[in-house]
Amino acid sequence: MKPTADKLCSFIAAKTRLKQAWNTLEIARHFRTTKQALKPVLANLRAKGDIRSPGKDETGHHVWVYVTQRQKAASRKTRRRRNPESPERKAMRKAEAWFWDKDQLTEPRPLRTWQPPNAAIEVGHIVAIEYESKKDGQSEIYRHDVTGLKKLHISTDGSTLIIQPPFKITKRGIEG
Repeated sequence: MKPTADKLCSFIAAKTRLKQAWNTLEIARHFRTTKQALKPVLANLRAKGDIRSPGKDETGHHVWVYVTQRQKAASRKTRRRRNPESPERKAMRKAEAWFWDKDQLTEPRPLRTWQPPNAAIEVGHIVAIEYESKKDGQSEIYRHDVTGLKKLHISTDGSTLIIQPPFKITKRGIEG
């Protein structure tokens, strides 16, 4: 017998009030059902924000606890505060910091043809970057000597260079 979402939520809430966290297997045994039958109900309650799993116990099963209304409200407030900036807006903000002259700015556009790499190979440490840019209105070659230890990775298809940890892009240029 698969328990209803309301019964399961009430059960987990009662156990949480008693300072108990039951794992999936224990809940399945209590309701005389299987873990597989519980999974969609638990997933639905988790998606609604009624329960959460702070981790797994020593047996490797998820432990479930009830989420109070106050915790839900705090979570909603946090989610609202963390509203991420759109990629286009972030690109425009970085471009404004990079180019001092706003006439040089172009509208950011998504890289539709580019696919992020699935794998990369570490080739060594990056020492310096040299590039040509029209930052001040005229084409000029810039050199940035790397101050920290940064690893250089190249995607297996050769299309992408990845530097870890990343540089900071500021009005002064590349930092790090």
